Amino acid sequence: MKLREARIDDVFTINEWLINQVDCFNTINKSTFTEEDFLHWLKATDQLCYILEEDHQPIAYGEIWVDDEGRDLEFAHLVVAPNNRNQGIGRKLVLLLENKAQQFHYPWIYIRVRSGNMMARRCYKGAGFQEENSLRELFGGDWVWFGKENFGEVP
Repeated sequence: MKLREARIDDVFTINEWLINQVDCFNTINKSTFTEEDFLHWLKATDQLCYILEEDHQPIAYGEIWVDDEGRDLEFAHLVVAPNNRNQGIGRKLVLLLENKAQQFHYPWIYIRVRSGNMMARRCYKGAGFQEENSLRELFGGDWVWFGKENFGEVP
């Protein structure tokens, strides 16, 4: 598996993955995904967008959001192709994003997930992230926050 930077033509693949409204809502907090959403992500100077490939085929997508002011990172918009779910791909994506995150010397990486998205919650726990109840209380809403220290190469 290889992590590469996302490109504009990846919009069609991600659109296929987010056609289901529940998947879309869990991933981007909206019921529909648009090309404009993706263009905004690609152009943002504080977001790094990646595609995970296996045999040159896209199987997952994720972003690293860089918060220079808060001196932390957040993994966002994580999605695995529907046919590749429940195979450890999400965990692998998170671990590869962690390796990319090493270029930033910020102490923490966070991920937020809808409280009802149990598959994602298990994935992040499996990748070594711990629930951060203090952030849930601070930001409220239907989000469960996970955090992990940002240090060293991960397997």
